Amino acid sequence: MMSGARNIDIERVYIHGQFPRPLPKGYGFQIVPEDISVVRLENTEFKICSFTHNILKWIASIIQLIIASVSLISYQRKPN
Repeated sequence: MMSGARNIDIERVYIHGQFPRPLPKGYGFQIVPEDISVVRLENTEFKICSFTHNILKWIASIIQLIIASVSLISYQRKPN
């Protein structure tokens, strides 16, 4: 364990994202102190988000924006 880091019980805390359950032996989540720098190792794969999983959310957001814009425009054109 890193000095100053705290272990997290993944059964009691909500963690946003996907990871294998149970975690492989020897792995765990920790909260690291603010003064620690975390960097990626060279030549390792690093994904912030997966495009294929989020495309439906993007499409839904765009549709919501279009509907909201149309609603605002039609509301502004109504005579009082």
